[in-house]
Amino acid sequence: MFWYSGVMILLLLMFFFQIFFGGVVPYEPFRLQASVVQVSRGSTVQFPDVPSPLRLDVEVADTAATRERGLMYRTFLGKNNGMIFVFDDDAPRRFWMKNTLIPLDMIFADAAGTVVSVSQNVRPCEEVLRAMKIKTCPSYSSVYPAKYVLEINAGLAVSHAIRPGSHMDISF
Repeated sequence: MFWYSGVMILLLLMFFFQIFFGGVVPYEPFRLQASVVQVSRGSTVQFPDVPSPLRLDVEVADTAATRERGLMYRTFLGKNNGMIFVFDDDAPRRFWMKNTLIPLDMIFADAAGTVVSVSQNVRPCEEVLRAMKIKTCPSYSSVYPAKYVLEINAGLAVSHAIRPGSHMDISF
């Protein structure tokens, strides 16, 4: 009987950890699911050829699970931080801001690191839904096929003059 109460206490602690800290908690007994994207240490993105060069420390979303989660539920993104979504090939990409709480710039780049399109100052979905009185989150697409999508704080693309044709150096 002692083991049963120990398991119940453990499950309660994990439940509260999930609520207050957004940590890794099993939703099904004894099956762990990662609820946060793991940071790839030392990953950087640089824009060396823009008028105001920019270097960012980025998290890498390179699996289906990490790409799906992205920056959802985050309330803050550091000034020189971002997230880069890595896909297997160049293809048209479409993103939306469901459950994303901070405004972002989305920079779409091909396999060579050339920026193919930029979506600037993309607002959180809930703000757009209220303002436009629509029922579904709008999506933001690359103009041309892209292998990478970089999400950074809104306004950085404009302030650093990042536009189609700019080059993005990625270091994993």
